[in-house]
Amino acid sequence: MSEPTSAPPAGLLDVAATLRGQRILVTGATGFVGKVMLSMLLHRYPEIGKVFVLVRPGTGGTAEARFFGKVAASRPFDPLRERHGARLDAFLREKCAPLAGDVSDPLCGLSEADLAALGPLRAVVNCAGLVDFNPSLELAIDVNALGARHAAELCRRTGAALVHVSTCFVAGNRSGVVFEDEALEGYFPRRDGVEGRPTAPTLDARDFDLDRELADCERRIARVREEAEDAALQSELRARAQERLRAEGRAGDARSERLALGREKRLWISQRLVDLGMERARHWGWPNTYTYTKSLGEQAIARSGVRFALVRPAIVETALRYPFPGWNEGFTTSAPLAFLGLKGQRVYPMGERAILDIVPVDLVAAAIVAILADVLDGRAEGQPEEAAPERAGGPGGPHPPGRKSVYHLASSDTNPLYVRRALALVGLYRRRFYRSRQEGSRLANAVRSRFEPYSVSRRHYETFSAPAFSRLARAASRLLRDEGPRWGAPRLSALAGRAADALDEVESKLAQTESLFELFMPFVWENRYVFRCAHLRELYARLAPADQERLPWDPERLAWREYWLDVHMKGLEEWVFPGLEEESQKKVHPVKQHRDLLELLHASCETHRRRVALRMTGARKDRYTYAELGAAAERVAGALAARGVRPGDRVLLAAENRPEWGIAFFGVLAAGGVAVPVDAQLSQPELANLARSAGAKLALLSEEVAERAAELVQAWRGEGGPAPLGLAEALAGDPAAAPRLPPPQPDDVASLIYTSGTTGTPKGVLLTHRNFTSLVARLSSIFDLGPGDGLLSVLPLHHTFEFTCGLLVPLARGAEVEYLDELTADTLGDALESGRVTAMIGVPALWALLHRRITQELSARPGAVEAAARALMGANAGLRDRLGANLGKLLFWPVHRKLGGRLRILVSGGSALAPDVQRAFHELGFDLYEGYGLTEAAPVLAVSTPDDGPRAGTVGRPLPGVELRIDAPDARGVGEVLARGPNVMAGYWKAGSERPEVDEALTAEVLEGGWLRTGDLGRLDEAGRLVLVGRKKDVVIDADGKNVHPDEVEERYRSEDLVQELSVVGLRDGAFEKLAMLVVPRWEGRDRAEVRRRLEEHVRRVSASLPFHQRVKVWHVTDLELPKTSTRKVKRAWVAEELRKLEAAAQQGARARTAAREAAGDGWVLDLLAEVARRPRGSVTPASLLAADLGFDSLMLTELAAALEQAGVPASVTDGLHRLETAGELARAAGAAVHRAEREAPAPSAEKAAAEREPDVALPEPLSAIGRKLLAAGQRVLYRDLYRTEVRGRAFIPRDRNFLVVANHASHLDMGLVKVALGDQGERLAALAARDYFFDTPLKRAYFENFTNLIPMERSGSVRQSLRAAEEALRQGLNLLIFPEGTRSRDGALARFKPTAGYLALQCGVDALPVYIRGTHEALAPGRLVPRAADLAVVIGQPIAVADLRARTAHLARGEAHKEATRLMEEAVRALGGLGPTSNATSTATSTATSTATSTATSTATSTATSTATATATAKATSTATATAKATATAEATATGAPEDGDGAAPAPRVRGDAGGAGPAKVILAPEEHDS
Repeated sequence: MSEPTSAPPAGLLDVAATLRGQRILVTGATGFVGKVMLSMLLHRYPEIGKVFVLVRPGTGGTAEARFFGKVAASRPFDPLRERHGARLDAFLREKCAPLAGDVSDPLCGLSEADLAALGPLRAVVNCAGLVDFNPSLELAIDVNALGARHAAELCRRTGAALVHVSTCFVAGNRSGVVFEDEALEGYFPRRDGVEGRPTAPTLDARDFDLDRELADCERRIARVREEAEDAALQSELRARAQERLRAEGRAGDARSERLALGREKRLWISQRLVDLGMERARHWGWPNTYTYTKSLGEQAIARSGVRFALVRPAIVETALRYPFPGWNEGFTTSAPLAFLGLKGQRVYPMGERAILDIVPVDLVAAAIVAILADVLDGRAEGQPEEAAPERAGGPGGPHPPGRKSVYHLASSDTNPLYVRRALALVGLYRRRFYRSRQEGSRLANAVRSRFEPYSVSRRHYETFSAPAFSRLARAASRLLRDEGPRWGAPRLSALAGRAADALDEVESKLAQTESLFELFMPFVWENRYVFRCAHLRELYARLAPADQERLPWDPERLAWREYWLDVHMKGLEEWVFPGLEEESQKKVHPVKQHRDLLELLHASCETHRRRVALRMTGARKDRYTYAELGAAAERVAGALAARGVRPGDRVLLAAENRPEWGIAFFGVLAAGGVAVPVDAQLSQPELANLARSAGAKLALLSEEVAERAAELVQAWRGEGGPAPLGLAEALAGDPAAAPRLPPPQPDDVASLIYTSGTTGTPKGVLLTHRNFTSLVARLSSIFDLGPGDGLLSVLPLHHTFEFTCGLLVPLARGAEVEYLDELTADTLGDALESGRVTAMIGVPALWALLHRRITQELSARPGAVEAAARALMGANAGLRDRLGANLGKLLFWPVHRKLGGRLRILVSGGSALAPDVQRAFHELGFDLYEGYGLTEAAPVLAVSTPDDGPRAGTVGRPLPGVELRIDAPDARGVGEVLARGPNVMAGYWKAGSERPEVDEALTAEVLEGGWLRTGDLGRLDEAGRLVLVGRKKDVVIDADGKNVHPDEVEERYRSEDLVQELSVVGLRDGAFEKLAMLVVPRWEGRDRAEVRRRLEEHVRRVSASLPFHQRVKVWHVTDLELPKTSTRKVKRAWVAEELRKLEAAAQQGARARTAAREAAGDGWVLDLLAEVARRPRGSVTPASLLAADLGFDSLMLTELAAALEQAGVPASVTDGLHRLETAGELARAAGAAVHRAEREAPAPSAEKAAAEREPDVALPEPLSAIGRKLLAAGQRVLYRDLYRTEVRGRAFIPRDRNFLVVANHASHLDMGLVKVALGDQGERLAALAARDYFFDTPLKRAYFENFTNLIPMERSGSVRQSLRAAEEALRQGLNLLIFPEGTRSRDGALARFKPTAGYLALQCGVDALPVYIRGTHEALAPGRLVPRAADLAVVIGQPIAVADLRARTAHLARGEAHKEATRLMEEAVRALGGLGPTSNATSTATSTATSTATSTATSTATSTATSTATATATAKATSTATATAKATATAEATATGAPEDGDGAAPAPRVRGDAGGAGPAKVILAPEEHDS
């Protein structure tokens, strides 16, 4: 509610009191001004009684749904949301009542019941209006003129007053000062006597009358509609409609022709009415139809006899303050002009003294509310309150002579913004925009920033800018189309067609620019308005001070530079320019979305009749033109119909990639059937299972499939299965027998595609015509295919990816599709070198193969040549990334020539593409796209274009019209990817149905409210690109509760040189899983032992760089190719099973190794063979044949190799297992290798042996005590004397118990500083240190064990094991210092705490002492070797009792309790440092595989080393400490985080600051203590 205010002095207008309890009606609340005005009214004056909101319901909706769903949910209502929170809906429903209506209808469309519901209505605020400058005259009259009259009629009927929003520019084409008290009735700008300088000769006033003008407009509109029925015009329009239908492939359909003719007629009428409106407006002197009809509306109100106020804003633009700075929407006046400037338009025709009269929308809204209050107040200016008329009743009735009726809302009379100044500000913003732009080339952006727009004369603009260039482009396009080659040169004609299309696009953009300037010319060149706002200033002088503050009107205070650059342009960039960008991207020749697939086929066959559509190359050569394709599909339809196929029948299609496949598919659709494409390589049982599930009536089979499945075909013929039909026989069908069916509906099922389960219960996806055609239209706008292009099809056509992208898209664009009769390296190379191929679709394995061959060829060249080639690749990538210039074909012509020289579009799909492969093709000058999707989406959802660059896991932005969202994202934003769009399937097939029917239960598992659950895990980056991290079902949960995504881990372990392929899975390890990996090495003829050695090094190196939970714990190698699904994805279930076998074999090998050491013979090898082969030991003898007798195949040999290696048999033996035949041969080879390895094992080096034998250096306790004291003294000198440290809060240091010290960490100096600051308790301060570094030699052990409180800790092992040493130290009574940030802050800012601190405090039952350290980052920042002088300070806070921590986290799960306890500690440390609280109250920090506690070892070592410089300890100790200081980074790298027992963060409870109330945790400082 608004704050109560004291009554204003007598004579002043109290807006709050005037509005209290009043009932008003608002129209146009869905518009820019209306929304802001309504929101401001409710926000500033919630005491208003009732606001009725007139809303057009829209198609199929209600007024209430549109208001609460669209208007109330919009951004202008944000201030109300902030004030009312969850009660906003209740508040709006109490204050607002949506009513269905339309201002273009009498009484605004309100019924008698609605009028009765209005009650004693006090005012109508009419914000409705059509704001387009050049709309249809009929529509403009209905809304702007008759709408105003209807609003006045409503006021007359209800007794309400009218506040009508018009525009200043009803003044028309004139210059000079425009006053508010000019005559309303009979006004037109060219009338004799109008103030200012008219821009055209005057006209006789007797010829203009409102009623006559409206009647004339009605007659002219009727005449246009009558002309549309003229026979000659009808003939012309019919010819246009038929031409359009022929281009779209729908010629000959009577219904389509009737609809097309109606469309052409509507377009003709609409354009004539637009022209008629502009002609009539300009005749009377108005610049456009908008201002003309708005003036007619004003005159209708002036005649109505109701009390009114006309509100005339100038150019309403971006909000200055309310609802927030920068809010804007819609295409406002200045937005298109500013947008053109950003896009590169430089020449602007602008008058020297013309004013761009801009007013922020919130100032307009405030003025409307003030004027509304004035109208409701009912007093003429200067009247005392008791003399106000009609105070007891409504404010309606005749307009009193003394009242002001017109209010200008403008800035031109007090603070003019000249158009040339505005243009200069656009140029300045453009300069800033491109200088700070992160996207695109830095150099190109720098160049663009230099080209700013400038103003010129109108003649200069017309001679040297858009109008002239538009005429040139139009003429050039006409020349190419009229004189270009027609036949005999397909590539040349295709090139000419593309050039003409490109010129059409250029001409269209220039024509749009020309049209825009033509509309704005009256405001920026012809007229120079100055609108007086005297009435509004007088009104504001009468407002109470509180109301003047709530409803600010201060355009004179606008600083145009700051407003334009910091508010207006930024608002346009966020809210308006995206829509303008989308509009500007619309093409003259857009890709049409066909109604169905048959229409797509017919349209292409009509447009590209003579062009080749499908081609077969290789030993068998064949081709079909588009005309032949259509005719062949008709023959197939005839053959199917003759065999009883009826609409809705399923037809199985099993064939290899060939032209007949596509012909057969379209033939099935033409016969009314549903195509069921299946893999041609399926076994007979699999084919039978799918045919049975689909209920197929007929099976179209290639000759190869029919021959391979001869038994099944015979069974189908005899047992009533689907009738088999060969493709050749189908192609010989009678086209006359093809059924003449009505066109399929867009939502009719076109194809039933099985995604899995060829042997069990298959799952079929129902894809409709709309699914395919919508996707084709969107993909066609991304892939620049057209006549003259050729696509090489190598993926199986039964996959939706190849079917949609590799068949439908090229056919829709008039391109050619080429097939190979046999897919080999030679046929692929021949096809590419033919020069016909410009595009190809493949799986990542294909692109990796091509990349590998190119890399191998480079590696085979001399070193200098290879280095030069790689340098050129990098340079070309830089040119592409920075300038958009691609010199790849020029620099790497030999590579491009081998691929045909014309290959420019490469598309990858099916699985993730390696970033290095994508980067390599990018560097070589190829455009490699990556698609993502699934069969249920027909199948593409997102595409990564070359402009996106090679980004790991990124699959690009969603296609236009496709929505993606992340369901239940975690702290990283990762969750399941959900998709919605027109390409999402109808549902899953209900097996056993007679006609295509959706299995509702099965479909509901993945489709919820139109959203498709993909099963993939991903996130959306800042640019809206989708980043995939793995499959939801593949997530591995380790013993610490961490979620690990195998795909991410696989990317880290890949190696182009060492790894052919790999797969990461989770192996069950008790109640949890452990990461396991199966690797296929890239041997490539190299020494296998060397490859193994390098592979082991690679795995160790990668593992060391990863957090513990992402490291593979088990890995094996295999020579077998990993089995794939039909979409080329590795079968993880097989990998997991194989790894389980290999692990079992390795355990058997370990047992065998023990047996081998204890036994003298080779019997242990036979024991191992029996275990691996799962045979009785007695059946395995030295004479047993490995393959024939024991059944060893390639898989079992892999298990045997793993077992032997674990037993100590070297790889040189296991690599040759396939060459051994008997168990005896294996036993002799393995036994000899083991014994030889034992004999040849090198003895330990003398140095290592000496180190192992060297005993620890034992120091006498007195000497250790002296060393510790000297070290402590050195530290005190360093921190107290040299740095003059300030310590505050020492009184809070506990004296009766040990505790956990929690501090921020910014420098190596932190550990020693805290130790000194804690005084006596600092002597008992401990930290953890890595045993393998700080205690790995006797000398180091002697130093750190005797002179420091470092506790040795093993770095290997789980997180819990790593923290046991810390727990033990606390339980022994030591104080423990940890830095929960995990590492030193690089910039000195406090980072989020990891849950280590909360875990230790709750686990060990100790209080936490918060400490904030200041100044150490300036003294010795990370990376700096020499300390600087700085002021250091330590602020110690009140201990956080563990009892309080436990009480506040008792309701949480253990993992969440650790996070919440840590959050409380972090807030305490932040408060000590005077920092703000964290951004949210819920801890989202996740533990990593590095222990924060261990990071304290770094600081300990550093402080120790530093202090040693001042101590007089032994030389050995000093040198050791100095050496240790150099290795602090290594120690810090071992830090581990706290364990987590749960995923995600629960809402944190509020922290109680005292015993009574809830509030933020208090940090109490003791009286200041200074140590110097």
